[in-house]
Amino acid sequence: MQRTTVLTALATTAALATAGTAAYAQANKHNTAHGTAYEMQQAKISLEQAIATAQAQHAGSKVVKAELDSNKRGQVYYEVKVVSPNQQVHEVKIDAVTGKILSNRIDD
Repeated sequence: MQRTTVLTALATTAALATAGTAAYAQANKHNTAHGTAYEMQQAKISLEQAIATAQAQHAGSKVVKAELDSNKRGQVYYEVKVVSPNQQVHEVKIDAVTGKILSNRIDD
């Protein structure tokens, strides 16, 4: 009996935590942390796919930073920084829903 009560309490706590996280993520969807719950829910391509897309733009490059972010309009994108063989740092932004390249520039 006591074990059932404990399991029920744990399940209820987990359900409340999940609901609270989803509500917080929706309310704070413009947070620019390294991938909020809202951003992760919206992304249709993986971080690995975004990295591969960025590296395909700069042959022989190495990834130095990759993160999931969103802008004030709610567009979710990956920002991937790569260093090319000639030591230039490039910032490639990739739409996390479509996989299309949004921008590709030399990082200052």
